[in-house]
Amino acid sequence: MVSRSRLWPGVRITHNARIRTPLRVASVPGAHPYMESLFRALPEVIRLADPIPDPSFPTRWWPPAMIDAEWVHRHRDDFDVMHVHFGLESLPAGRLLGALDALDAIGRPLVFTVHDLENPNLDVQTAHLRDLDEIIPRADAILTLTGTAAAEITQRWGRTALVAPHPAITSVGASTPRGHLSAERIVGMHLRDVRPNIDAIGAARTLLGALDLLAANGTPVRGRITVHDRVRDARARDAVLALVADRADVDVEVVSRPSDQALEAELAGLDAEILPYRHGTHSGWVELCYDLAVPVVGTSAGHMSDQHPDDFESYSLGDSASLASAIDRSLASGTRPGTAERGRAIIAHAAHRRRQRQHVADVHLGVYLSAVAARQSVGDTAFVALDGDQQTA
Repeated sequence: MVSRSRLWPGVRITHNARIRTPLRVASVPGAHPYMESLFRALPEVIRLADPIPDPSFPTRWWPPAMIDAEWVHRHRDDFDVMHVHFGLESLPAGRLLGALDALDAIGRPLVFTVHDLENPNLDVQTAHLRDLDEIIPRADAILTLTGTAAAEITQRWGRTALVAPHPAITSVGASTPRGHLSAERIVGMHLRDVRPNIDAIGAARTLLGALDLLAANGTPVRGRITVHDRVRDARARDAVLALVADRADVDVEVVSRPSDQALEAELAGLDAEILPYRHGTHSGWVELCYDLAVPVVGTSAGHMSDQHPDDFESYSLGDSASLASAIDRSLASGTRPGTAERGRAIIAHAAHRRRQRQHVADVHLGVYLSAVAARQSVGDTAFVALDGDQQTA
């Protein structure tokens, strides 16, 4: 039995609840910061472990084995609901439709969280858009991370998406790094592995022009560009290194992929983080910077500016003046590393994250119960409905 007090306020039970708990969720994937944070707050739910498609790479969950008709039929008694987040781009043609048909055949509901309306790992979006056209109309429930993304989903597919914001990425609290105050203002730009949605050359050029404008206006700022030693586009990385080779106001670091702790410590020392995205929808980096109280300056790509709008300033790639203005606004309104103000901001964000995580967990529990109940026949089962005016977590 499910306690009514644990349900989201937008969920109502119209009959006595007899849905078995804990609910078993086939999460695709299970190992991801979003899901790991979510399920820690959901004792009513068991998350199935990610099947490993290749034993020689035990940490790799893709292509997702659960999105497969044979897997669905073979494990029909092992899960109550499937929840897809990522991984569609790694599936062979036809496998998604086969899995959707199999879920319908065994009467298991599908919940789909739309993280990416544009896939950051792809240059050409044709296959990704085809996947969205297949899964969104057939999902029993749709979630997404921001209100503006939900509006786009309604406009494009006629589906109502519940908004469940991304939970904290860091282990928020007293151990959150706060950085060290430096004499210079430092803005960072992480090119990472130069995946397809990162305009490494364009963003670096825009940054260099912005630094020149800021210095000319009496606001000297130091840039810090970080890129991985192993990248998907070595030509772009090398072009960036050449661009900044003679700049005294820009530090360049070529690094191995850092641990989570090392990345958090490095970000915490920034006055602002600049996102170099040419396309995308939502950004885990926006969430990480929010946890660390590091202001974000990002492009207008997708719906990133709606994740934490009070801590986000927008600029346009190729427009150094817009980036200089955005950096100036960010420095004026944000906090500096290592200061008491940064510490207070981290504490305030952590308190918000704790409230948010439980709220988002309640949203998911309500959605799971609703989806399972809707697939069950009329009788003694529970009927769980989502109130139409409760669409935002």
